[in-house]
Amino acid sequence: MKYSYKLISKYIEGNISKEDMIGYLDLLGLNPMITSQEDGDVIFEIETPANRGYLLSLLGIAREILPFCGT
Repeated sequence: MKYSYKLISKYIEGNISKEDMIGYLDLLGLNPMITSQEDGDVIFEIETPANRGYLLSLLGIAREILPFCGT
């Protein structure tokens, strides 16, 4: 499934860079792959395991990244 950096960052307090977000998703074992970059936004895909269906939503992705942000 494809996700937008700008949309996910709206659900996270504070600033998180594109590189940090991709790095955190990689640490979580989701193997993010950038598919396009346009207008300051990054569109990426992740591998969603069958037992982690909550990752199919923007809120699920934001919840996974929040512990890394310290908020």
